[in-house]
Amino acid sequence: MMNATIGLLLRITVDGTPLVEFQAASCAAYLAIRHLNEGDSSIVALGSLAGIAIHAISRDTRSNEVDGIRAYLSALSGGADVVIGAARSAVSIPVALLSGINRVPTVSYWSSAPRLSNTQVYPYFGRTYPSDALLGKQMMKTATWYGWRSLGVVRLQDDEWAEVRL
Repeated sequence: MMNATIGLLLRITVDGTPLVEFQAASCAAYLAIRHLNEGDSSIVALGSLAGIAIHAISRDTRSNEVDGIRAYLSALSGGADVVIGAARSAVSIPVALLSGINRVPTVSYWSSAPRLSNTQVYPYFGRTYPSDALLGKQMMKTATWYGWRSLGVVRLQDDEWAEVRL
């Protein structure tokens, strides 16, 4: 049986405050890994992962860049072959740069910054969540379809949102 170690970069706390909903998501990740390891395809399809024993190393990114880099480096030093995370684009951007340098595949489940689509800069980065580049276009299509004449947008003041155009 082959072994694989996944580094899970999870958003569990922010400024020391636990994020219960993200803790629940991390539990779901561990449950999926357990199902894969037990060969239980009732919830998670085994596909090409059948016959691979998956081990996980979870690290809290604390939802910021510096702790995200520390979490990434700690996962690598713990033997991670691949990294899943981070949740925030602001954390994924520096992690994706490092993963390109280290040639470690990294997949984010929630990062949406358009710049992460640049495979020249982030060659080992992938995501399961769409780029925000699609968001602005879709918002305008929706507003036009409904005949809305004005549209309000509430956003974070992250640099990544500056790339979204309406």
